[in-house]
Amino acid sequence: MSKNILIIAETGISSKLFLEKFENFLNYASSNSKVELTSLNDFVENLDNEKYTNVLLAPNAHVLEVHVKDYLNRVKSDAKVSLISEKDYMMMNVEKIVIDLL
Repeated sequence: MSKNILIIAETGISSKLFLEKFENFLNYASSNSKVELTSLNDFVENLDNEKYTNVLLAPNAHVLEVHVKDYLNRVKSDAKVSLISEKDYMMMNVEKIVIDLL
């Protein structure tokens, strides 16, 4: 099943590397899923412009969990919100994160 995934994180080198590894894994797996990265400040714009199946919150975005879920409920989105663990984010354990999404 194709997934349209949004990762919400503080923008910086680590989040860009995480996104790159995520994209590489999806390409390697011959997945037609799509992943995007947005900042803590811009995620509402992304959610307004695109329909996502999954929203992943990096550890530095965990504080937004309730806000993101409330927003998705208001716009009647069925996107699943998941928290990326500190360990998986730091280790860039994309494979485990993707498997958890399935």
